[in-house]
Amino acid sequence: MPDDFRIGSWLVEPSLNSVTCDGKVRRLEPKMMEVLVYLAQNQRVVVSKEQLMRVVWPDTFVTDHALTRCISELRRALEDDPKEPSFIETIPKRGYRFIATVDFTSEGTRSADLRGRGRGSRRKLAALAVAVAIFVTVLVAGGVLLLRARKDSPSPSSIVVLPLEQLSGAAEQEYFVDGVTDAIITNLAKIKSLRVISRTSAMQSRESISP
Repeated sequence: MPDDFRIGSWLVEPSLNSVTCDGKVRRLEPKMMEVLVYLAQNQRVVVSKEQLMRVVWPDTFVTDHALTRCISELRRALEDDPKEPSFIETIPKRGYRFIATVDFTSEGTRSADLRGRGRGSRRKLAALAVAVAIFVTVLVAGGVLLLRARKDSPSPSSIVVLPLEQLSGAAEQEYFVDGVTDAIITNLAKIKSLRVISRTSAMQSRESISP
């Protein structure tokens, strides 16, 4: 089996019998992977059914139904439409042709892996933003209830959430702190006893108290 390679946006890992795209991992049967690898290695070339069967099922008697099933399952795994194919094209009475771009270079595989990691990091940051927003909302709501319980303490009627500051220096993290701020404002606005100052007014408040 060759090293990992890319077909379109899919990362193919023959040693793991898997294809991955946008965090979706599809497991392939070993014979399915062999068919995919052989077609990818012969991209743009029409490969006959007989040739594929000799390569994938050597010294074994199988009907072309086994190959047809493999092709069908591969298309399903790659989300490929047989009527308008992006990967495997059927050539009537001749065989199959792999029409997608294939990248066997380590750079191509690495870039696909980095993109997958980047998407995973963004998902983790989004989940963290939600958790932080919920935590802060619970703290504020708890504080409001505590003040109400103390008769000598006035209950706050309005609250302002000053925009959080991003201290890491990484510009690409700005969306994260903005998302946390928005989530906190949205969650607090659901508390009927509170009037939450808008984000625009909050920005003006921060500017007015900034040195």
